[in-house]
Amino acid sequence: MAAGVIGMSPPETRRAFDDGRTLVELAAGAGVPLDRVINAIVSDASVKIDQARAQGRVSEERASHARAQLPVWAHGLVNFRKGDLQRARGRG
Repeated sequence: MAAGVIGMSPPETRRAFDDGRTLVELAAGAGVPLDRVINAIVSDASVKIDQARAQGRVSEERASHARAQLPVWAHGLVNFRKGDLQRARGRG
């Protein structure tokens, strides 16, 4: 979904990520405003949360909390670089 907003295919985006680039860098290189990428990520995740709620897989309280956190999560996601998690855990 973020790949489409940036104008790349998912495999192209994955290769760029594997090469150490972030979604922020990819969006900037494509001339796509970052808020457009973040809004698309939040929108897509919100739909998935709503589906999980409708299917009874999560409570309304948990769904509301998750929806409220989406912008923070999306900002972290667009700045995420391959290896960040391992480095944070002291493994990289």
